[in-house]
This record gives sequence, C-alpha cells and structure tokens, in this order.
Amino acid sequence: MGAIKIHGILNKLHHLGPEWLWYGNRPSFLTKHGSHAYGTATPESDLDLRGFCIPPKEYFLGYSSKFEQFQHVTDELDVVIFDIRKFFKLAADCNPNIIEVLFTDPKDHVVVTQVAKKVLKHRDLFLSSKAFYTFGGFAFQQLQKIKTTYPKTGTYDTKDAMHLVRLMRVGKELLATGEVHVKRIHDHEELLAIRQGKWTYDEVIHWASMANNELLDLAAKTKLPKVVDHVKLEKLLVEIVHDAL
Repeated sequence: MGAIKIHGILNKLHHLGPEWLWYGNRPSFLTKHGSHAYGTATPESDLDLRGFCIPPKEYFLGYSSKFEQFQHVTDELDVVIFDIRKFFKLAADCNPNIIEVLFTDPKDHVVVTQVAKKVLKHRDLFLSSKAFYTFGGFAFQQLQKIKTTYPKTGTYDTKDAMHLVRLMRVGKELLATGEVHVKRIHDHEELLAIRQGKWTYDEVIHWASMANNELLDLAAKTKLPKVVDHVKLEKLLVEIVHDAL
C-alpha cells in the first residue's frame, strides 16, 4: 500500500471525532479486512479495518476504566480495534475473523508497530484443528441463512453463498497446509461470479455438502495441534504488555 493511500485512510480515522479518544493514537496493528483484504471488493464495498491496541496503564492497574473494543461503522467505513487481551483470546479460539486479521497481505497493513511485528512473528501459535469447528461453523451459518430464505422467496443471498465458499476453502487450506490464505489470488474471480449469482441454489447446496465432507476428512488428518499452547500465548502477551506500559 502506497504512502498516499495510507495517509488517506488514517486521515479518515482522525476525523471520527471525540469517540475516537485515546485508541485512535495507540493502535498497535491496523489492517484492511473484509472484501478489500479478500480481493473480492466491488465499487459498492465499504472499507473494513481491523486491529488491536494496548490500553493505557490505568486500564490495567485501575478499576474504573474498562475497554474491550472500539467500533465505528458508517456506509463507507467499518473500524474495529480490540484490546490486545481480547484479541488474543478470540485468536486462541480460532475465530475466523480474527485469524484472518493476523494473515492479511502485508500490502493491506495500515499500521504496524513493533508490538504488531512481534505478534505477527508468532501468529502460527494461534492455529489449531479447532478451525474445523470455527471456519466450518461460520460457513454453516451462511448456509442456514441461504436454506431459510430460499423456500420463502425462491432466491438466495449470493453474498452469503460467496462467504460460505470462501470460509470453507480457507478452512480446508488451513487444515491441509497450516497456512491461511486471506487474499484469494486463485479463486477471487470465481467468488465474485458466485456473488453475481452464477451458481444456482442447488449447486451451492451440493457444493457445501461435498466441502463439509472434505473438511471433516482433513480435520482427521491435519498436523495442526488440537488446542493452542496457552502457556506460550500467555507468556507472549504478558511480555508484550509489560514492555509497552
């Protein structure tokens, strides 16, 4: 991402107003997310930004100040910044949206501090075979929405179908290779075609059934650990926060 584009994004954030408060000046990591990170953005797509920050000292030592996340949503901009502790917890649970944040293309990074570099260096610690349940579960939610609406309307939300396919593919790749491919270089055109309605309802349902069987098979064979090493992650987080305060 060029310096001009980065400046433009940060300039938008600086104009969010009083609600931006201290976390606007303290993001440890901020990256493009959603369709702009997947490579499936359309002219109508808003800009999603996700990241994490380390709150000021009083949020750790005091009792009156609390912070879990900041969120700002408009038609053009969707920003979510997590307290690093919540971010770690969600990532350790293999939450797809959070895992994706850790593996976005470096060209999509907006703010990367030394703290972020340390977290990204150890991002593989957050990966586990729990991806079968989380990526598969998120995909199943999309499938259920499709199955629920189609009998009533005769149509289905093609955006849900696109995310269904993307999530299942990312999950399969993760279980098979231990790698997370957020930027859909090889299949973004097909994903966009799905969003444009090129797959019929029956094709979507059939594909989902086949993909689920493949995901189940990969889960039984994956070399990923069943659970993350919570001791290592806890140690990493304590070191990061201690050095930052």
